[in-house]
Amino acid sequence: MKLDFTVLWIDDQPRHISSYQEKFENSLEVLGFELEVISANSLESFLEKAAIADIHDRIDLVLIDYDLGQGAGGELVLAAARRSFPYKEIVFYSSTDVETLRSLAYEARIDGVHFADRFSLVDEATEIVKKLLARVLDVDHMRGLVMSAASDIDDLVSRSLRAVYKALPEQDKLTFLQALEEQLRRKLGRWENELKKAATKGGIDPMLDMHFLYGASDRLNSLAAKLQVQFPPSSEMGAMLKTYGEDVVPKRNKLAHVRITRGEGIPEGFTESEMSDLRCRFIEHRRNFYDIAVLLDVPLD
Repeated sequence: MKLDFTVLWIDDQPRHISSYQEKFENSLEVLGFELEVISANSLESFLEKAAIADIHDRIDLVLIDYDLGQGAGGELVLAAARRSFPYKEIVFYSSTDVETLRSLAYEARIDGVHFADRFSLVDEATEIVKKLLARVLDVDHMRGLVMSAASDIDDLVSRSLRAVYKALPEQDKLTFLQALEEQLRRKLGRWENELKKAATKGGIDPMLDMHFLYGASDRLNSLAAKLQVQFPPSSEMGAMLKTYGEDVVPKRNKLAHVRITRGEGIPEGFTESEMSDLRCRFIEHRRNFYDIAVLLDVPLD
């Protein structure tokens, strides 16, 4: 399904902007979006459109012509637009000198405005769109980064479990496997037949391969339990594993499934500062898991 990018375009000569609109449509099409234009031709017309809640929420960008002919000038619409849309991107354009537009905005103390002449309008608007999209795409990038880091940690947990198992006395290996088998049976009884097949093969690898039953949180819990026995009192190590399991893992899972909707901004819980904090925590936890793996003599590439 194609996405739309909605522009509130204030110009008193809509026919004169048709060529600019077509060029803008082509630019957005390359980016995978469809242009929707809501037109207004005066201050009064703008105020009517801005008052409609549905339209207000849909607006992604506001384009304002300086020369609106008879009636209020574009500078009045600019002021009204900034009041109505305090956080929307606005382009103030004209066929006159751009410096005149800058002066008008400065004198009216209106901040956060882009300026363009008619010839550069589409290019300026396209660059703004790219920056808006980058905010959403950055979340997708962060999703990939977090999932990659989490995957590395999950792999270290599996390797560490193998090392713990290998270091156990033979009689304890059987106990460990029996406990693990029982844990998996309690979680998903409907996989009873598959679990039996894995159990009859012996060793830990067949069970580690059952990701649908023995997931990342299960592996983490098993490793934490065995480390507490093997390295008592291990309070610091246990606290680290608990923090990762209770704090970072849920955030990772939420990020993996969060729906990124253009125009709604960064999803709740994933602001720029929260993403920075999450990255820092993943770096810290990855180092901790490497230390555990080294402690367990896990062969690392």
